[in-house]
Amino acid sequence: MRHHTASLCRSWLAALLLCSTALALTAVGVSAQDNPGNDVEPPPPPPPPQPVFTGRDRASGQAGNALGARFELGNGAVLVLPAGNRISSSQTFNFSASRTPFRPSDVLVGFVRQGAVLAFDGQIDASRAPVEVSMRQRTLTARPNMKFVLAMEIAGICNATHTARLGGPLCSHWRTLDAHHDPATGRVVAQLPAPGGYRLVFGWIPDAQPAMVDPANL
Repeated sequence: MRHHTASLCRSWLAALLLCSTALALTAVGVSAQDNPGNDVEPPPPPPPPQPVFTGRDRASGQAGNALGARFELGNGAVLVLPAGNRISSSQTFNFSASRTPFRPSDVLVGFVRQGAVLAFDGQIDASRAPVEVSMRQRTLTARPNMKFVLAMEIAGICNATHTARLGGPLCSHWRTLDAHHDPATGRVVAQLPAPGGYRLVFGWIPDAQPAMVDPANL
């Protein structure tokens, strides 16, 4: 009789252990269902910050297509090269305050300069993400019958009108792009879908003059 009772107890203990294990596994399964995020991979780390290059009169650095770059000068001028353009990661760019003598009439008769003359040596296709150039300008008073633009120097064919050499057989031409004043940031801003690789200067042109000038017609 005692042997039978002991055997019965062992059977009950085994059954109780089996039930406890089953309940524990069920609880784990319910917990996993209630928290599906446990099986989701963690998000990838954020991309590294865009490199920033600074200098008093010149800022130089490499800018790849993955991050682009930001160039800042001591006079408050900033050039942002956005990510996404086709740029070699080993290419070095220079953004600077230009020391080359500047004549407003070289841009256009009636051109009035606004601020410092700058230079950016990047001749790139930025149509995917235009390059942005800006300068500090707390306020900008409109001029009657004038349009605010950014004049961009580009290389063109030398002729009787364009004689200033840029190197090799090419001479200085100028193209004007729309520009505006951003009162929220206190800056004048323009976007360049195809930087010319030479000087940049904000200014005013007669309002009758179109904002985009084809150098072939100059």
